[in-house]
Amino acid sequence: MPFHPCREEENPAATVPTDEMTMIYADRGVPIPVRVSVEFRVDGLILPLEICLEGLHHSVSEVLDVRPVASLRGSPGQGLRYRCRIGNQLCELYYVDRLWSLVLGGEGGARFGT
Repeated sequence: MPFHPCREEENPAATVPTDEMTMIYADRGVPIPVRVSVEFRVDGLILPLEICLEGLHHSVSEVLDVRPVASLRGSPGQGLRYRCRIGNQLCELYYVDRLWSLVLGGEGGARFGT
């Protein structure tokens, strides 16, 4: 069985409608650590497929943009920013220093829920 980071949670079948994400994770612009299932493509690109927040699974509907970013934690690391759509919600996924984090709303939370 392939490794799946979200499947070790207590309730792997739990899902939440993306509209409810606004109520559960309302602090826009605040990075939330997440588990992410990804696809490693032959060309070296890493594409997020699904995020796992507190045991709840959300499929990434569309990756709109991928750009390099610098680490903001004071470390010399760098990573990638993925502008994504999860259902009808915009968000940004960051893969920096081998860690994933989620910022709701995209563009720092400025356009959440559009």
